[in-house]
Amino acid sequence: MWAMMLAGLWFVTGCQELTGATMGEQIHDETLTSYVEAKLAEDRFITLTRVGVEANNGTVYLTGEVETAEQKSRIGSLASQVESVKEVDNNLQVLPSRYGSRSRRRAVFCAPLEESEVGPSLRGMGAKKCIGLYF
Repeated sequence: MWAMMLAGLWFVTGCQELTGATMGEQIHDETLTSYVEAKLAEDRFITLTRVGVEANNGTVYLTGEVETAEQKSRIGSLASQVESVKEVDNNLQVLPSRYGSRSRRRAVFCAPLEESEVGPSLRGMGAKKCIGLYF
């Protein structure tokens, strides 16, 4: 009986020595991490493939990459709404836009030219006219 109690005591204190947290705190942090991840997963505009969530003593640490500053802000806001979150350390990095300073998308539409629109040197080569649109 005493041996089991000593083993249990060693397990609990050993856990604290390894991580700096008691077993209860460690379980709480893991649960808090799960709650924050679940809250973020509920938002259909957020993809979590590049977002990491860790909790330590009630502080949630967000790491990874997002496409816009709005996503970074939204994720931080959602994480702070979870019960028991004391603080959010939002270290998410906003990826540079693939479209320069524009946050818009570009589409290119092409159509074959009519024979009458093509000069003699380009006839029979499948020449096309293209336009690019930003939206």
